[in-house]
Amino acid sequence: MSSASQIYQLKVRLLGLSPMIWRRVLVSDSTTLRELHGILQVAMGWEGIHLFLFEVHA
Repeated sequence: MSSASQIYQLKVRLLGLSPMIWRRVLVSDSTTLRELHGILQVAMGWEGIHLFLFEVHA
């Protein structure tokens, strides 16, 4: 019996900038923080040289 994975929609925004810069990404429930970092690098057009911090808000 296989369990179906969940897909989460995340709204990611950069703080302290005007106008606000944000992206909406879809990730699987099995996505690791390392993988999420890579996804955000691509979504933001970055090249892996930015510091990052993950904060989770309910």
